[in-house]
Amino acid sequence: MVDISIFSKRIFDNLVRSKWRFAFSFIVIFFITFSLLTILGFTPEVVEKDGSLKESKDKVSEVGADPIRIVIPSVGIDANIVNPESRDLTLLDRALKDGVVHYPGSGTLEEEANVFLFGHSSFLPIVRNESYKVFNNLERLRIGDIIKVESNEKEYVYKVEVVRLTDAGEAFVDLRKGNKKLTLSTCNSFGSVDERFVVEANFVESHLL
Repeated sequence: MVDISIFSKRIFDNLVRSKWRFAFSFIVIFFITFSLLTILGFTPEVVEKDGSLKESKDKVSEVGADPIRIVIPSVGIDANIVNPESRDLTLLDRALKDGVVHYPGSGTLEEEANVFLFGHSSFLPIVRNESYKVFNNLERLRIGDIIKVESNEKEYVYKVEVVRLTDAGEAFVDLRKGNKKLTLSTCNSFGSVDERFVVEANFVESHLL
């Protein structure tokens, strides 16, 4: 005579073991599949509250290349570039204390767009913060001069096309996409809000660092 209680217990134990094996196998297969889909770019995008797609950090780094350094040999400029995320004037002013600023919303170095950089200039005899004279001599640039801007991986080369002095109210920078270019701007003298030197340069080439 078969002991039904023992038989039932064995069946139950086997079912429990099978369930855990199934759960473990499912988790392993799920993570392997998800990782492969992520690598291939088939995972779903995150949707913001306004209905727009939120870009992942990996996609931003692929597109982008935020500028981190600018070098202009002909006028002795070599400076770090800060990339703030907000257009708040207080934050932008604070960023200027650390170097040249990449205006949020203007192009990245890989886009067909205008990369807008601005910084302080000052010809006072004593300046404690070097960032306050980071764009000194920008007005001495000449048409054809070379400007180099670096990302973490590449160097982007631009050729100067325009150097002009303009009233601050007329210093309009076109941020529409379509042309791969660079615009630099600085005040005529430190603390002045009346005039701006504006330099426009066209993209020439890029290469790995």
